[in-house]
Amino acid sequence: MRVSYVSCRRLRVGASMIPFVMLGIASAAQAQAGSLASAAPDTVAATAPAASAQDPSAHPADQSATEAQAANEAASGELLITGRRRSELLRDAPLAVTSVSAPALAQQSIVSVTDLNRVAPNVILRQTNSGGGTVDAVIRGQSYAISNIANDPPVGLYFDDVIVTQNKGAAVGIFDVSRIEVDRGVQGTLRGRNNTGGAISIYTNRPELGKYSADVTATYGSRNYVQSQAVLNVPLGDTLAVRFGAQRIIQDGWGHSIASGQEYGGRDQWIARGQALFQPSSNISLNLLYEHVDIDQNPLGRRAIPGSGAYNALISGTLSGVNTSGLKLTPDQIIPSNFWNGSTGFIMPNDVAKADFVRGTLQVDLSSAATFKLIGGYRKMSAFGGIDLDATPALVLESNNGGTSHQFTVEPQFSGKLLGGKLNYGIG
Repeated sequence: MRVSYVSCRRLRVGASMIPFVMLGIASAAQAQAGSLASAAPDTVAATAPAASAQDPSAHPADQSATEAQAANEAASGELLITGRRRSELLRDAPLAVTSVSAPALAQQSIVSVTDLNRVAPNVILRQTNSGGGTVDAVIRGQSYAISNIANDPPVGLYFDDVIVTQNKGAAVGIFDVSRIEVDRGVQGTLRGRNNTGGAISIYTNRPELGKYSADVTATYGSRNYVQSQAVLNVPLGDTLAVRFGAQRIIQDGWGHSIASGQEYGGRDQWIARGQALFQPSSNISLNLLYEHVDIDQNPLGRRAIPGSGAYNALISGTLSGVNTSGLKLTPDQIIPSNFWNGSTGFIMPNDVAKADFVRGTLQVDLSSAATFKLIGGYRKMSAFGGIDLDATPALVLESNNGGTSHQFTVEPQFSGKLLGGKLNYGIG
């Protein structure tokens, strides 16, 4: 269930505001395997070689079950996923899904959302020229026509099960994450009727009760890439724990405009996160998280397409709507021999985005056969950037654009198992 509030005072009920009812009958073998997994849909999906004895992202009330799961995964090489709103073995789920654990993310150097191209087939994530750190997600050919909060995305991007309806401000680093799950194919029943391509779910580490921990890392790479981050976990008594984290990424650009000298591709972004976990009893858990994202980076470069109207007008020197100055240029002036450079004469403003994202999950285990979960979130995002549509030295078809959006999301769920674990149900 999702209600989106747009800054122009237009109240809109999202297309995914459709109740889902899911029933599954398990075979005897599946029931036995399922007994190792918790009914809660937040349990870890980790690769066996990197499985830990205890997953901090799991629901605290399910830690013992999670430890059994991790031990079983390490022994059998099985994977657990939550694509159908419950924890189940990958081999038992009728889904095309890829799940990557935190150790696997580190091993593959997945440091930003766009790096997820390397973890799953038929998946493309790329930063676009729409400004504000916009990420376009493509799965099985389904992608955004335009990043706009008024449009439901065909590929849903979820953070801790809360959808981001506008992918501006999404080109950020990935840190303190427990796992990432990529579900390919139509997600109409469980995610929203317009998620026709698939869903990408990113799950952050939750605070840990009764355990102090701290982690500080720094990374250096090409083009003076510097990534620094710190995470601190502090328990406050037996029922409350808090977790804080921050990350900053800076990097020089990869090219420049030969007409204006403006640099392309440099970035400066940081993200700060704080969350609290309250568990007054073994069957009640409340997790609240606040996250701030700040992006201020160079625009992405653009290149003219040979044969386009603007290209032909500049080659011939024809005065027209796409060559209002009547410039006459050579192919090398329009398309530099160095592929990474561009020729635009328009000095575009930096891509700037700021987002405040509050999300939380309340889970109550009512009985062995029923669990209630309430997932909610609020995201305020403002973005600004520029675009040169003709991508040539001609000063035409340039524009600056920006805006602010407000998104509110709430989703109640009931789930559980009946008939000795042979019947799984989910209602939301």
